[in-house]
Amino acid sequence: MLKRALIAAMLSVALISQLTQASPANLNNSTDSANKAQIVQAKANEQPTDLQEPSPQLSNTVEPETQPVIKTGCEQYRTLINQYFGDKTEVFLQIANKESGCNPSAVGDDFVINGVHAVSCGLFQVRTLSSRPTCEELKDPATNIAWAKRIYLGQGFKAWSVCKVKVNCY
Repeated sequence: MLKRALIAAMLSVALISQLTQASPANLNNSTDSANKAQIVQAKANEQPTDLQEPSPQLSNTVEPETQPVIKTGCEQYRTLINQYFGDKTEVFLQIANKESGCNPSAVGDDFVINGVHAVSCGLFQVRTLSSRPTCEELKDPATNIAWAKRIYLGQGFKAWSVCKVKVNCY
């Protein structure tokens, strides 16, 4: 602010100096003198444009994120699981997390259980029993979730051993 006042004063002095050096013919004309006085006053009030401070921001809003949100882990399957399990979505997300770490390519239980060799595959570790899809087919999240729904409708939460120990399914 002080810089602006000093610059304005210096401009006024310079303009007055220029006017006083004008020819006597111009100074004798009262109209010219009045005009020149107005010009001097106007110049003195002007702010130099190169010294003006930038105007402050009027808004403190944050620009929206332009990068798409990439869902990872179980969150990427939330919508699909919700289509099959609705109000039980949170529980089934926890089951998938404990069964496979939400890895659709997970393979577990590759050994005989109760006399049957049926590999557990995919998000919900669905066993490849005789009437079910192959392990490769169960690695597809939509197929695996659809089969998990069928199993749940037939057996309830007891189909997943994690419900007895790691997840509060009930």
